[in-house]
Amino acid sequence: MSRRGRPIGASGKRQRAAKKMAWAREQERRLKEESLIEQGLAETPTWREAIDQLDPLRAELFIRLVCSPALRFVDDKIKNVPDNIWRGLSPEQREATYLQAFIDLMLSDVPLDNDKDARRTIAGVMQRLANPDLMKLARDRAKLAVIREALASAEQRGETAEDVRTWLAKEFGRASGESLRKWMEEHKPEDN
Repeated sequence: MSRRGRPIGASGKRQRAAKKMAWAREQERRLKEESLIEQGLAETPTWREAIDQLDPLRAELFIRLVCSPALRFVDDKIKNVPDNIWRGLSPEQREATYLQAFIDLMLSDVPLDNDKDARRTIAGVMQRLANPDLMKLARDRAKLAVIREALASAEQRGETAEDVRTWLAKEFGRASGESLRKWMEEHKPEDN
């Protein structure tokens, strides 16, 4: 019997078994990956690689999905796309994938949260998908946030901002630390 009291047919049982197997494989893969990281055998991505892999929409969802079933639903839809396929998608195809995930959310039985942040996130993502200029702005803000976080953590370790900016400039394809600083000034949010 399902949670709603309806009998589960053979196809429902197969689907459930397939999901359990997929979950078990994912858990095994994660354990292996964590083991390799602990042993120092796994390559850790650079800041630039991490930003390239985690586009702004996914980053914003990741930050907010901790307590939001609606955003978790969208993230699960995006996770269903295998990584090797995801990396091969063009930005337009990725945007279409996000849009379809949000459309699926709107058509699903998943309750929209009373949390205004989740609703704002959904509205903001849909606006950015409809407007390429907003998408570029979101991408720049995400990159700026990562750079600021890297600078703050380096400052806590006692490194100088100039050295870290020079290193980050190389990671983000800038000519020098000074050009990165100028880019940061140009892209500083107006509300600060």
